[in-house]
Amino acid sequence: MDEGYPSVANVTEPRSSRYVAILAVTAGLILIFGWLLRPRDIPQSPPSVPSETELQELARRAQRRSLESTRAYFADVAADVYLSLGYIPSTGTSGIVWDDSHVVTGPMPIADRAAAVTVRTASGERSAEVTSSRRLPLSHLEVTLGPPGRMPRRAASLPQVGDWILVVWQTDQAPAFAAANFRQIASTTCGIAHVQEFIASIPLTGPMTGGGIFDMDGELLAVVLPCGNRVAAIESASVDDIIKRVGTVEERLLARYGVLFSSISPEERHYFSATDGLLVRELWMRTRADAAGFQAGDVVVALNDHPLTGIDDLRPLTATSEAAFELSVLRGSKTQTITFDTSAGTPGVLTATDAGLGVVLESPTAAFRIQAVLPDSRAAHAGVEVGDILRRINSVEPRTRAQADRAVRGATSKPILLEVERGRRRLAIVIPEGTAP
Repeated sequence: MDEGYPSVANVTEPRSSRYVAILAVTAGLILIFGWLLRPRDIPQSPPSVPSETELQELARRAQRRSLESTRAYFADVAADVYLSLGYIPSTGTSGIVWDDSHVVTGPMPIADRAAAVTVRTASGERSAEVTSSRRLPLSHLEVTLGPPGRMPRRAASLPQVGDWILVVWQTDQAPAFAAANFRQIASTTCGIAHVQEFIASIPLTGPMTGGGIFDMDGELLAVVLPCGNRVAAIESASVDDIIKRVGTVEERLLARYGVLFSSISPEERHYFSATDGLLVRELWMRTRADAAGFQAGDVVVALNDHPLTGIDDLRPLTATSEAAFELSVLRGSKTQTITFDTSAGTPGVLTATDAGLGVVLESPTAAFRIQAVLPDSRAAHAGVEVGDILRRINSVEPRTRAQADRAVRGATSKPILLEVERGRRRLAIVIPEGTAP
């Protein structure tokens, strides 16, 4: 029986060999077709290396795009704050809208201080009354502002050193701005005002006067104002302090008429026989007060027969209505009356517009300039400065050098009144009693 049937090994061996052969042929065909259908490699040339010129041009284009973007941002910030600025055609300067009825700008010319001026804002041209001072670096313009005028937002804090800031101002043709970097804050003095100066990386020039310095959020940091013989940026908090002084009766009278009244100190009362009244401490030459006949060192004791007890008693002189007042003045041991016309038609300064050559002549006087002031002397403590011109010692007006020497030598330890000329002002300086002149 085993002999009549083939064995299992004999039956499966041929089938296994055929199966392997079929697989091999199939794999070979797949390999052949895969090789025939494979993607052909596209030969590429090696990338070229850019030249130095091309690299520089690419860098310049990138920088230019960055600068254009930065400038566009600066312009957007400036456009946002332009509504906070005005323009004063008579002076060619800008002004900052300080509140809903006032604009802050640089000092106005003497002829404009007692008259109305025009302020051009985004809401149109408005008439403004000027409040100014001869000793402070700004003018305060009272004006009715309509929409869209607005006061700027005040910066809550200072920028970091190196931060971008914008100087924005108005011109007769169009608004203008310049970008800069913040450097530091420094204490300085402008006139009689002690202020905080905002120092930037660009010089400030005359056309920028009355403009503002803003941070990148459009918030006001400082106002550009004159400071002595230069232009400076005064921090907004210092501007607030100056405005408070500009509005006082004392500063209004000085601005309008050129005379500074102040109370008599206890030390000065030893010299003057009056205990009440107001001292003419400062008189600007060729002004209304000078023309009326005031002298530095006068004591005004009454206004229209009403005794003066303080500076507020002279408030009627600051009124805009036209009026003439009579002031009782103590000069030395004598009392005299000065009629003071406050009408707008009275010139604020003597000018050279009369017929003839068109000049104003002053009476010839001998000038004795103070060449030195001894340290710790009575004169030094009282405020006498080198360069002051001596005009009067007590009641003596020296005309010759011999008269001046006698007056100086005759100054004993008693209180002494000096009238000195400093610039365009005449000052009354009372030197209290002491051991040495």
